[in-house]
Amino acid sequence: MKSIIIRGPLGVGKSTIAKAVADKIGGIYISMDEVLDQNGLDKAVEGESIPLANFLKANEIIAFEARQAKDRGKSVVIDGNFYHKEQIDQLIHLLERDMLAFTLKASVETCIARDAARTKPYGEPATRAVHIFVSAFDYGTVIDTEAQTPEETTRSVMSCVVKPNTILTSSFNTIVGELQEKFLLPKTASVAFIPTAGDPYPERPWVDADRKALVELGYSVTDIDLKGVTAESLEKELSSHDIIFVAGGNTTYLVQHSHVSGFADLIRDLLKQGKFYIGSSAGSILAGPTVEPFVTEDLAELPRDFVLTNPSCLRLVDYVVLPHDQVEQFSAEHDKIIKGYSDRLSFVRLTDQEYRVENI
Repeated sequence: MKSIIIRGPLGVGKSTIAKAVADKIGGIYISMDEVLDQNGLDKAVEGESIPLANFLKANEIIAFEARQAKDRGKSVVIDGNFYHKEQIDQLIHLLERDMLAFTLKASVETCIARDAARTKPYGEPATRAVHIFVSAFDYGTVIDTEAQTPEETTRSVMSCVVKPNTILTSSFNTIVGELQEKFLLPKTASVAFIPTAGDPYPERPWVDADRKALVELGYSVTDIDLKGVTAESLEKELSSHDIIFVAGGNTTYLVQHSHVSGFADLIRDLLKQGKFYIGSSAGSILAGPTVEPFVTEDLAELPRDFVLTNPSCLRLVDYVVLPHDQVEQFSAEHDKIIKGYSDRLSFVRLTDQEYRVENI
């Protein structure tokens, strides 16, 4: 269970974002302003703001509500101006749980305009005064909401609240920019790049494009082939990297070498260690339950003596990715696959502009 503080000036959109985040995580929303008002703690000293002592008393009330929420297995999302750093420090100490704090920012002019759009605005003088107090310091993760919609700001918060460890793409290099803009990729990382699925083909431009996209992010990228390795050496090598990237190609070929190398048995423990899995095309199919719908077509591209001993995939997700769905040829094939297997498998169709984010 988490405790999440969302602070910022009047009119920045704290309550809207806090309520949206609470709804998305199934948590309890708590308004600092309501706690102050309902307990007679919202009275300002003449010529000054509400005394720090009042905020600290409100913290105790919030902490009690948060403990009750925790007993019910619920996270809490608290919104308020939080003028004083001491108030946040004390609240974090009282809550004694996984804690995240966000400061939402926008210019005073933007806050005034947003406040004016309310049913009951506080007015320009109050908005200007609160903006000065709150802008005196930042706390936690800072999010500039100036040019963001509420939905975009909510996504920014959620990308920190629920950290994904798996991204499944149809074509990584085509959506890497969006993944970066939505804070779904780390700023720096060491990548174990697995190009094995491309081995059956003399030219592999999709593999090269994905590798290049990772390098252009500033990542350190090391190719690791699943062929001819032991499970012990593979585990040691993969453990030294932050991201495990599995590129596209022949999925049946990739599945076989995932089992022979021991990769299929290692991946869940690696994710538990904090590693990040990114799949592109065949690498995304590999994350699902089985390669069975693709075997016949894949075998036609492999040597006659190739044998698939186990069609099971990594089972990180309970659905089968159908990549490149924007291409008419693939889309028609996907229709046939769904018709033939829908009684026992679930499918997710992805175009090269789409992806799935999961927390395994």
